[in-house]
Amino acid sequence: MNETFSQALVHLKNQVFPLMGLAELATRAFRAENLWDIGVALGVRLVEDPDDAEALMDFSTLFLFQAKPHEHGVLQARTLSLQRVFRQSTAPMTKGLWVLAVMMAV
Repeated sequence: MNETFSQALVHLKNQVFPLMGLAELATRAFRAENLWDIGVALGVRLVEDPDDAEALMDFSTLFLFQAKPHEHGVLQARTLSLQRVFRQSTAPMTKGLWVLAVMMAV
C-alpha cells in the first residue's frame, strides 16, 4: 500500500460520515459531478467496516443510478437488515448562500 493511500485511510477513519442520501447523490449525478470518487470513498469505508449501514445505503443508491437493479436490491436488503432508520444531517453538504429572515410584530 502506498503512503498516500495509507494517509487517506487514516483520514477517512477519523471522520464521521453521515448518510448522503438519494437527494444529495441525485443532485450530484444531475450536475454531472464525478460519482466515482464517492464510490471509492464508500468502498474504503466498507472495507474498514462491512456493517456501515450508511455507506451501504449510499452505495446501493449508486448502483441504482447505474441501472443495476439487482445489485441495488441486494445491497439495500443487506442495509435494511442492519438498520431500518436513517437520519440525515441537517447541515448542508455543500457550501452556499444562507438567508435568514426575521419578522417581528410592531
